[in-house]
Amino acid sequence: QGIQSTIKVEFSILSNGNVGNISVSGPKVFHRSARNAVKNAFPVNVKSAPITLPQSINITLRYQLR
Repeated sequence: QGIQSTIKVEFSILSNGNVGNISVSGPKVFHRSARNAVKNAFPVNVKSAPITLPQSINITLRYQLR
């Protein structure tokens, strides 16, 4: 069956397209992976961003170990 877990990640997309203020909650074993997943998605191109920056974002990551 495996182990399933949910991690909540909050971060800011800064006006230069970088990420800042990453905070992670949930089982500690997944914190580094979740933090790295968010960091690896940046920087982003903000030239035609449909939102005003900086912007706080909340996401949920689901982990499943088999």
